Amino acid sequence: IVVVIIVGIMGILIHAASASSPAISIEPSHITNVSPGDEFTVNITVDPNGTEIYGADYILYFNNIVLRALSQNKGPFLTQDDAGYMVIKNNWDNTVGKTDYGEMRKDVDHGVNEPGVLATIEFEVRSPGVSELRFGEVTLSDPDAYEFENVTINNGTVETTGAQPSSPFLVYGYVSYENG
Repeated sequence: IVVVIIVGIMGILIHAASASSPAISIEPSHITNVSPGDEFTVNITVDPNGTEIYGADYILYFNNIVLRALSQNKGPFLTQDDAGYMVIKNNWDNTVGKTDYGEMRKDVDHGVNEPGVLATIEFEVRSPGVSELRFGEVTLSDPDAYEFENVTINNGTVETTGAQPSSPFLVYGYVSYENG
């Protein structure tokens, strides 16, 4: 009997440990065929994967030579049940190449467990090239303000037209690039 109880408890613990972690993603994850001067929008989506999300915060980095952030707007994810909310931060810095957004629910004691769009970011293509849309920091929290560990992060990329020179070219003189 003791062995059966121990095996049962171990099965429950293994099932709980294997539960999916929440995920944050860039959608669409890969953008092509945009040219300098074009504007496009990406969604920052959250999939709770069976957990309750009460608050979310992220920093997203992009190549500021290729892209320029035009706006960042709240999405319906945390207010899908008409709960109150508070945007904690909503900033973008084109000099550094990053956006920063944080939001939480308020006046309710439960989170949301259905996937949705946390925020939308509108970009303008500045020059030919490739830009990763990469999360630097992500915090998703539950109704008790505990941060989820092991959040699945799905980054994105933008490839603009004209990203590669059409023919070889000669560079003469001293050339330096910020990453060496």
